[in-house]
Amino acid sequence: MPDAKAYTDAPQTMTILMKQRRRWMNGAMFGTAKVLENFINMTSCKRTKHGFCRKLGILIFMLYLSTLFVLQFFIVGAMFAAIYAFFD
Repeated sequence: MPDAKAYTDAPQTMTILMKQRRRWMNGAMFGTAKVLENFINMTSCKRTKHGFCRKLGILIFMLYLSTLFVLQFFIVGAMFAAIYAFFD
């Protein structure tokens, strides 16, 4: 619908925006940590009746999540550095 309008409360300042993004990143990081804690249970061959392809897909997805988990530590610093360089 081209005439639809949506209103949102945008952060007032860049500092508030960065704090909001940091909270969101922390939430994503802790959610990923919980998934990785259950890595063995999710990929265990004994506890599931899934086929080989599905188990392989889950394993690849878990490796992807592990990579994201590690890289999330660098995202916050990269965001602050990029904003600092942009305004400098």
